[in-house]
Amino acid sequence: MLKPKEVRQIYASYADIYDRVFARFFESRVREALSNLKLSPGSKILEVGVGTGLSFAYYPRDCEVLAIDICPEMLRHARRKKEAFGLDHIQVEEMDASNIQANSGQFDAVLAGFMLTVVENPDHVLGELARVCRIGGQIVSVNHFRSENRFIGWMEHSLDPICKRFGWRMDLRVSDLAIPPTLELRDTYKMSFYDLFRILCFERIPAFPSL
Repeated sequence: MLKPKEVRQIYASYADIYDRVFARFFESRVREALSNLKLSPGSKILEVGVGTGLSFAYYPRDCEVLAIDICPEMLRHARRKKEAFGLDHIQVEEMDASNIQANSGQFDAVLAGFMLTVVENPDHVLGELARVCRIGGQIVSVNHFRSENRFIGWMEHSLDPICKRFGWRMDLRVSDLAIPPTLELRDTYKMSFYDLFRILCFERIPAFPSL
């Protein structure tokens, strides 16, 4: 498991080159993930694991966005983008996804990009995302997950110790997630057959069904 201190250190070392190296892989998938959120004027959105703010250009300006990340060096670049483009509808805060400083049901939608395989306890984080999302709201995650194909899954598992040194896990499967009872997985798909990343679309539901 990756510890928060390790994550901060690893991603601090990426901060100055992150956009040049990762934007080509992540930006289109973040845009696709955002397209699954049913946003309307005034929607309150939480983005968890915002990094350097690759998503900022795709948020409607009539929404309110709280963008959080655990790594201050990455957030320094996100804040520069916010200021450079006058993105007053976006607030950037340093925060741990396992302890989100927000009220229950505060957000209409939540985006979790490329972070479930980075956090120490993805099940706990999913519970936090469910807590801060209102009933009927959407939570969308885009991430690499270990393949259910036996051979590919074995290769990914073998690469896991190496990848952890670079800041992410390779051995987490969708089926490993303990989805909290307040979340319903409505859809899961890849942008193409060969894509390494999968998009998970959840809806926040009541803890107890209405009679």
